[in-house]
Amino acid sequence: MRFPLLSAIWLLVATLSASADDVIPFQFDPTISSKDRVSEKQLQAVYKVIDNSLHSEQGARLAILNSLVGRNGFRWLMESEGPGYIILRNDIKGNGVFVKVEYDHRYIQIKYHHGFDDFSCETLVGEYCYETHKVFYKFAIRLRRNIEAQINVL
Repeated sequence: MRFPLLSAIWLLVATLSASADDVIPFQFDPTISSKDRVSEKQLQAVYKVIDNSLHSEQGARLAILNSLVGRNGFRWLMESEGPGYIILRNDIKGNGVFVKVEYDHRYIQIKYHHGFDDFSCETLVGEYCYETHKVFYKFAIRLRRNIEAQINVL
């Protein structure tokens, strides 16, 4: 009887600790040489947290999913999902790149997850890519703006 109870408690703790309730705002690392990264302005434009003015995880999730609908050109597609995050994929010029969009009742944040070929990260610090193909930053910034627009609409 005690074992199933402990297993259930462990599962609950693991689920809560894996959620994005611990979304920590991006902190630029100035120790990385400017030769090994894009500009701080571009990094902030992608990784800076988005305030979740909806104050709910469900609202944040809906804003993220709505930002994917009806976009022409290079589109982000939902690859997978877990508690407090969604993995999005974009196939840009035949190369795949994945981002992890974490959310909670306070913030939404885009993080680099994985990339292939031209979009593999050359300078990865934590979950933030400081140097990859410049097109990644362009489309990640567009995704961020779409999410912000959806938060304002909902």
